[in-house]
Amino acid sequence: MCTPITHDQNTTARSVQTANAVKDFFAHLVLDTVLHCGHTLVVAAADPLDALLAQSDAYIASRDVHDDSNRLVPGNTWLLQRIRLNLLVDPEDKDHLHAYAKTLDPLNVVWNAVQSLVTAAKQAPPAPPSADAADTSTLFHSQWKIQSLLYPLLNFVPVVRKTESAPLPSVVSFDVFPSPSQFASKVPPYAAVYRILDGDSGPIGSAIGNMHLPSYVIARSYFEDIVDSFRPNPAEAAKQLLATCRALNGRWNLQAEYILVESLLVAVVSAPPCANMVGYGGAVLFHLLKHESKTIQSAFAILVELLFRRIPLMHMHAVDAFVKLFALFLSNFEYKWPWTHWNYVLDAQADDAQRLFVSAVIERCVRLSYRQHMQSVLPETFHMLLPPVPVHVIRFRQAESNELVILIDIAQDDDSSDAATGVLRSQYEQVFGKIKAREEAAAVQAWIDDTAVAHDGAPHVVLEMVVAAILDAGSATFTHFRTLLDKYVGVLVAAIDADVERQVVVIAAVSSVWEQSPQHVILILSILLRHHVLTPVAVVTWLFGADAVQQYSWPYVWEILDNTVRYALETQAAKSTPNAVDDAWAGSVEDLFVAVFEGLSRVIAAHKAQCDKDGTTFKDNWYASTLARMQSVGRDFRVALDPLLEGLATSVFAAQHAEHDVRVVFANLQASFQRI
Repeated sequence: MCTPITHDQNTTARSVQTANAVKDFFAHLVLDTVLHCGHTLVVAAADPLDALLAQSDAYIASRDVHDDSNRLVPGNTWLLQRIRLNLLVDPEDKDHLHAYAKTLDPLNVVWNAVQSLVTAAKQAPPAPPSADAADTSTLFHSQWKIQSLLYPLLNFVPVVRKTESAPLPSVVSFDVFPSPSQFASKVPPYAAVYRILDGDSGPIGSAIGNMHLPSYVIARSYFEDIVDSFRPNPAEAAKQLLATCRALNGRWNLQAEYILVESLLVAVVSAPPCANMVGYGGAVLFHLLKHESKTIQSAFAILVELLFRRIPLMHMHAVDAFVKLFALFLSNFEYKWPWTHWNYVLDAQADDAQRLFVSAVIERCVRLSYRQHMQSVLPETFHMLLPPVPVHVIRFRQAESNELVILIDIAQDDDSSDAATGVLRSQYEQVFGKIKAREEAAAVQAWIDDTAVAHDGAPHVVLEMVVAAILDAGSATFTHFRTLLDKYVGVLVAAIDADVERQVVVIAAVSSVWEQSPQHVILILSILLRHHVLTPVAVVTWLFGADAVQQYSWPYVWEILDNTVRYALETQAAKSTPNAVDDAWAGSVEDLFVAVFEGLSRVIAAHKAQCDKDGTTFKDNWYASTLARMQSVGRDFRVALDPLLEGLATSVFAAQHAEHDVRVVFANLQASFQRI
C-alpha cells in the first residue's frame, strides 16, 4: 500500500490515478477493519497495530502532497483529485477547499475515527488477562468505545480461544501497477462522507452532528451497506434499516432514524444519474414512512429543509437528483408539504437557485400528476411557479406574429406582408391537411418539391412547415406522433439530407411548437434522435444557439444535453462491428464533446461581452448557473472525456480562446479522478 509507484515514459496519468485509487481502497479496507476490531488488536497485538498505523499515517500524509504543475489549480493533491468531483456542496470560502475536502474524504474520515480511539486507548492501560475462558472483558480495551458497534462474535469467544493458531505472512503484497487495467473496472465508488446534520440543525441534529466520530461512522456504514445490499428490494431494505435503528436506539440516547435518513438522502443525491438511485431511494423512503411514519417524517422534514438552505452552494448534479427525489416523495404522499415555509423564494429573482428548485419540483410533480391537481393542492401564492398549460402553438396560424413577419421578409419579396402571411398560412394548411389525412409519403414529398420553388430564397421555411404539421397532427398523444413519424420519417430524412443547419431548423420547430411544454420537447427530440432524423451534434448546436441560451437556468435544457450525450455514448458502445451508415449519422463522440465545450465557452464569452457593453456585472445568476452546469457535464462524463482533455486544453480552453473562470472549471475537471 505504501510502496511508491514507479512508472516509465509510456505510463499514462490515468493509469497512475487508477493505481492510487486501488491503494486508497486497500487503505480504507485496512482502517475500517481496525475500526471494527481495534478493541482486541490494541490488547492482543499492540506492536503490530502500532506498525500498521504508522504505515497508514505515512500513506495518509502522502495523499496531501501538493502538485502545482497546473497554475490554475494551485495546491492540488491526490486527496483533492479523488474528492473534487464527488462534492455535493461547495465550501462557503473557496480558499478553504482543501480543509473542507479532508472532512468529507472517506479515507480521511475513517483515519480520524481510528486515531481518536487509539489516542484514548493509549492513555489508559488494558485490563490484566483473565484465566476464565468465558470471560470476554480482556478482549476489549476499556477505552476503545464505539456505542454503535455490534459484537455478534462475542457468542463464539470461548470456541475461538480454543482454536489452534496458524502463522500468517508478515507482508501481503498486491501488485496494482504496472497492470492497473485488472482493477480499473473494479475500483469501487468513492462517495464523499457528506453530513447534513450539524451544530445548527436543532437539538437532535446538533447532538448527532457533534456525536462521537467512530460511533457515527459505524452507524452510517450500517445504513449505507443495507441500502446497497438489499437493492433492488426496497421493502426488505426498509425493514432491515428500521431493525438496525431499533438496535442502535437501545444503545444510546440519540435517534438513529436521523442518521438513517441522512445516509439515504446523501446516497441518492450523490449517485450518478445512470445508477437510478432516485427511483430505488424514493421507494425505500416510501416504505420507511409507511412503517415508521412519525419519526422518519420528522427526520425527513428537517433534513430536506437543511438541504434546501444549501442549494445556492450545491452542485448541479446534486440539485437535479434532489428535485427528482423530492417530487417522487410528494407524489407518494398527495403532494402535501408546508409550502408556505418557502414563501420567501417568491420574492427572489426568477433565476434564484432556491426559486428555480421549487419551480423544478413543481414542474416535475405536474409530470407525475396533472396541472389542475397541483393547482388545487398548492397555496395560491405558489401558482405563479406552475408551468404553463401544455398547449402547442403553430406560428403559421398566428394572426399577428413578429417571428412570422421576419420569416416572411426572408421568404418573400412582397410589399404586402398581410398577403404574404396569408400565403404562408394557406401553404401550411395544405401540408397539414395531407398529413392529418394520412396521405402517402409520396404526396407530401410532391408538395415539398412544388412549394420549395416558391421559397427558393428560404428553403428552410418548407421544412419547418412539414415538421410543424407532423407535430400539430400528432399533438393528441405521443402514440399519434409516433405513428405519423413512422409514416413520414423518410420524407424528413430526405428533406434534411444530413445537413446540420436543417436539423437545427427541425429542433427549433419542435421547441417553438411545444414552447409551453418542456417535457414534450425533451421526449420528441429523444424520439427524433432514435429515428436518425437528428444527430447528436445537431442537438448540441441548437443548445448553444440563440434560441436556447436564455433557457439555461431551467433544468430541461440540460436534461436534453444529458440525454443526447448518453445516447451517443450508448450508440458507440453498442456497435459490435463498424457500420458506415451509423458512423456517418452519429459522427464521433470526440466531435460531440468538442462541440459541447466550444458551445459552453462561446456562450459564456458572449454573455461577458454583452454585460461589458451594457456596463453590468457578468457574474450574475445566469453566469454562475452556466459555469455550474459545465462542471456538472464534466463530472458526469469525466471518464469518457479522459482521452480528449489534453487536446481540449490546448484548443478550446487555451488562454487566448476561453474566459478565465471557464478555464479554471476545466482545469479542475482535468485535475480530478473519476472511476469508470
